Amino acid sequence: MWLKKAVSINASRFFYLCLSGYTVAIVSQVNVIAMNNFQLEALLNAELKPEQVKDYSPNGLQVQGRDNVQTIVTGVTACQDLIDKAIEYQADAILVHHGYFWRGEPQSIRGMKYQRIKMLIENGINLYGYHLPLDIHPTLGNNAQLAKRLGIEIIGGLEPNNPVSIPVYGKLSTPMTLSQFEQQVATILSRPPLVIDGGQTTRIETVGLCTGGAQDLIDLAAAQGMDAYLSGEISERTTFSAREQGVHYFAAGHHATERYGVKALGEWLADHHGLTTHFVDIDNPRIKKAILHKKLFRIKKAAHQGGFVSSIVKVSRLIALIHRREFTLGIA
Repeated sequence: MWLKKAVSINASRFFYLCLSGYTVAIVSQVNVIAMNNFQLEALLNAELKPEQVKDYSPNGLQVQGRDNVQTIVTGVTACQDLIDKAIEYQADAILVHHGYFWRGEPQSIRGMKYQRIKMLIENGINLYGYHLPLDIHPTLGNNAQLAKRLGIEIIGGLEPNNPVSIPVYGKLSTPMTLSQFEQQVATILSRPPLVIDGGQTTRIETVGLCTGGAQDLIDLAAAQGMDAYLSGEISERTTFSAREQGVHYFAAGHHATERYGVKALGEWLADHHGLTTHFVDIDNPRIKKAILHKKLFRIKKAAHQGGFVSSIVKVSRLIALIHRREFTLGIA
């Protein structure tokens, strides 16, 4: 005895109870809202307007799957774990911020890229990716969604004379001290940010913001007189840009700052177009640098005081911690 599932032309789904290959009874009939995969792309394009920006990867349907889309898994990056979740959910499509085919990457489909695309095609899963258009959408975008959670009212773009500026700026609804805003970011994102004290002011009211890997846009925030600037990642040069230009910098995690746009987009598809969506947040932790640096400092100090063998043991334990992912290299 087994269940046979069929989808009719008008996207009504029927479930049949079968015995020895013969239909013996209709168990249930459920009206299902589904959409053609190219119609879904047209709908997303109309909302996100990818033609407005010059991007680093194609926006829209990147890998074609089955014709009808009813169930969608959304997430930040189209990694293997997200694909596995989509298969588990029997999803017809995956919708992400970080898709495939980035400018400058090898064009050959092999190794990790091959395995991912192979799984998508074998399971008939459509892959939709929207990068910069999802960053800048005024309500569903990463910047807008993160700003709302942090209590920042967006005023405009940081890029002069650009109506579709990628970085934005705004004001906190309630001005905060450096430590208060640090705690606010940590609470909202469930992880502490890496903070560079710009040193000029102890009060934060104006904040520049650009999720992901936009640390180099700190200079725009400085030029606009922002008290602070927040993005996902940090480079060696970012520290000096913050200190020398008097702007507090918050590196809050690339993945962490970009969870909310694709989540909101999925909810919009569910609320306004009746599709079934599941947001899946694949863990992508950032290195706990402050803790790691303190541990290494104590080990170095012990070595200078003659505890060389003990220090070697502590280093070995620290490496084991890293391998157990209590510490993860890189800022997510």
